[in-house]
Amino acid sequence: MRPSVGIASLAILLASTGCHLSSKWAMDHPEYAAKYDKPYADGKPDKWARMLKQSGDARFVDEESGGYLAGGGGVSPSGDGAGFAEFGLLYFPSSWSEARFGLAGAGSTAASNLFGGLNAGIRVHSPTRLSPFAGLGMYGGVSYDDCPDDSPCHHDHAHGFAAVYPELGVHYWVNGTTRISGNAAYWFNTEGRDSDLWMFGLSVSGI
Repeated sequence: MRPSVGIASLAILLASTGCHLSSKWAMDHPEYAAKYDKPYADGKPDKWARMLKQSGDARFVDEESGGYLAGGGGVSPSGDGAGFAEFGLLYFPSSWSEARFGLAGAGSTAASNLFGGLNAGIRVHSPTRLSPFAGLGMYGGVSYDDCPDDSPCHHDHAHGFAAVYPELGVHYWVNGTTRISGNAAYWFNTEGRDSDLWMFGLSVSGI
């Protein structure tokens, strides 16, 4: 994808989800609105202090739940390519932590298969609008290979694939209900160390 196309797509996403650039950016979330939907103080120091606080405050996610869509691709140390697509559910046990569970399809030229399976993980993040995070995840999938014409087998056979991965990334809350995220993860997988994968992804989440 050309950079100009990617920037345009991101701009359309932000506009369509109602991106707010003011300090009262999450007024569409009831908890945030209850805390900040009141007049500013007359004194400028107090007003500026409150504006600074509410412009980054995303603690309202505590005990929220929602869903997400994700996708991306990557490469192995040996140069094999890979990709994935996923959708699932997420839950915030606290304002600084997140758990997710999804259905995901993944493929790698090293494995020469497309796998369908489950992806799950936990993340810790700062409870802010622009929110760096670190996480740990697991993926497990299976594919079914056709029985070759010159093989004595009489039915398709399953091929499993599993990975464990640490990840780093950043979230950005577009408004009080919509978040976009980017991450980089290293998939230690069952195809061997030469087939481990650097995976880079983008996701959109809603609560």
